[in-house]
Amino acid sequence: MSFPPVVLSLVLMVSLGVGIENVILSIVLVDWMRFCRVVRSEVMVVRQRDYVLAAQLLNFTHLRIMLREILPAALPLMITLFSLEMGVAITVEALRNLTLSIGRGRVLGVVGESGAGKSMLARLISGLLPSGFAVTSGSMHFAGQDMLAMPQAKRRALLGRKIAFIPQEPLTALNPLWTIADTFNEHLSRVGVPSNERWDTVRKALESVQLPVPVDMLKCYPHQLSGRQCQRVLIAMAFASNPALLIAGEPTTALDVVTQTRVMRMLAEQ
Repeated sequence: MSFPPVVLSLVLMVSLGVGIENVILSIVLVDWMRFCRVVRSEVMVVRQRDYVLAAQLLNFTHLRIMLREILPAALPLMITLFSLEMGVAITVEALRNLTLSIGRGRVLGVVGESGAGKSMLARLISGLLPSGFAVTSGSMHFAGQDMLAMPQAKRRALLGRKIAFIPQEPLTALNPLWTIADTFNEHLSRVGVPSNERWDTVRKALESVQLPVPVDMLKCYPHQLSGRQCQRVLIAMAFASNPALLIAGEPTTALDVVTQTRVMRMLAEQ
């Protein structure tokens, strides 16, 4: 009863196989126990009420007591709980029937209304799907390899090195406890830039997005910079590793027109 339901649902999903139907079935099979526990608790409380005890004293049948005395009192809770649980059990396809390809040196723009799945597509390729979302079918090939089928360690090795992502929300993408210098150093260390070359790499990256490179700025924390500055820091970090694939989620939204033009030119030149 205390076993984490999410873990148990994942185990069932693996056992049943890939498919939307199996995902829904796994969630329902695990989650019905919580529903039953709450309903049982409510019924136990209602059974102790005086009007139910009076019905028992009058020798009403168990079925009559259940249907006429207990069920109407427990029904509001059951409806509320069922409504909440349906939000967990229902699985919605965020992206489907999607096919696209992009070659080296090419730029591909995805256009759609709000909620169409543009950001979800970017997060899918970048490996940053939100909690509760999963790929149930299809394939995603990069450099001749299916990223969905490859081991997680191998896929993580591509992220940041060969595949870079510029998120849409700069203020939530940077660690608030790290300075800009710490963030750059961690990123460049991960992608294999030698320590004696990192300062030069940081300087060139920040200058490419028209940010000054004084020591004082690198000592700043994200909350000490404006949203535009944080956005340009993220863009500079993405270009610093010279990736083969750059995914940008509206990267110029918070920038002025001059910087927008410069960033778009940089994207086109890569």
